Amino acid sequence: MRRSISLAVATLCISLAAPAGTSPIAAENPLRISLVLPSRATIANSVFVAAQVSGDVIGVQFSLDGASLGEPVSNPPFRVNFDTTRGSNGRHVLGAIARDTSGNTVRSEAVTVDVANRLEWFSAFTPLRQLFVSSTGTGTGESSSSPMSLSAAVATARPGDLYWLLGGTYGVGHLILTRAGTETEPIAYRAVSGERVTIDGTVTVNAADNWIWGLEISGQHAAGNDGIELRAAGARAINNVIHDVAGNGIGAWNLGARQVIYGNVLYGGVETPLEQRGHLVYTQNDFRAYGYKYFIGNTFVDPPQRACNLAVDSRSGAVTSASACFAFQAYTEGNLVTGMHL
Repeated sequence: MRRSISLAVATLCISLAAPAGTSPIAAENPLRISLVLPSRATIANSVFVAAQVSGDVIGVQFSLDGASLGEPVSNPPFRVNFDTTRGSNGRHVLGAIARDTSGNTVRSEAVTVDVANRLEWFSAFTPLRQLFVSSTGTGTGESSSSPMSLSAAVATARPGDLYWLLGGTYGVGHLILTRAGTETEPIAYRAVSGERVTIDGTVTVNAADNWIWGLEISGQHAAGNDGIELRAAGARAINNVIHDVAGNGIGAWNLGARQVIYGNVLYGGVETPLEQRGHLVYTQNDFRAYGYKYFIGNTFVDPPQRACNLAVDSRSGAVTSASACFAFQAYTEGNLVTGMHL
């Protein structure tokens, strides 16, 4: 007896698909991404976040703590600027996602960094002596009822002194500070809180670590000098109001490290007379020699008009032409303007 056996042949089809929620995998030119910058675990200020990629990459989206960091970058170099000062100190997580021409995406390994910003323009000041000054003072300065004169304060100042200036108008002409403080023990001249202290004249800081703080400077009687002129390391102009000076409002020159210009209000008027012919700020700096020069939170209003670059008739002395001044003038002739922290 014969038996007939029939064999059925089936074709097994296997479909290789990416798991749900992920992109297909490109086999021939695999997509890869890794973060190569920042290279240090502790960062501050502004740094680049950069990625190294392979594959047909058409875009990289960087991330900070899971949120987008900047706009997608579509062309090499694949990097974005990370300004750490806009966020908080502490631990943060950086990442990046690359996308190729086929729609595939791949995520880099996360990189953890510690942001440790120090406000370079801020330093605590614990005075060693506190003395009082008035426009008519003749006393020892040991109390507000026995204030000393400003000229006496300037002549005897020593590191760590804080001079409280009482309200009034001080006719100083051109006041020049020549006694130096130190980085940790500056000499500070500060208006008493809530009192209007007007300097009828100008102030030039020729010695290190002197701070001018909370004063009104109106120096139209000291022709040609800047309202506050910083010519030494560690010199600071803090929360002053400067106007109607016969030079620049603030001159911050290439003559010392650690200069800080913070919270000042400067104005010159729309039709300031020609003899009051300065920019609100005039500055230079060599970063390689002195590091950053800090301009933080200053307010500029109405730079002097028709008061700069004067052309004068040699015979009559009459001004024949003039141009507008600037709120902020950084000038390079014979010098440098590198390392301005604005």
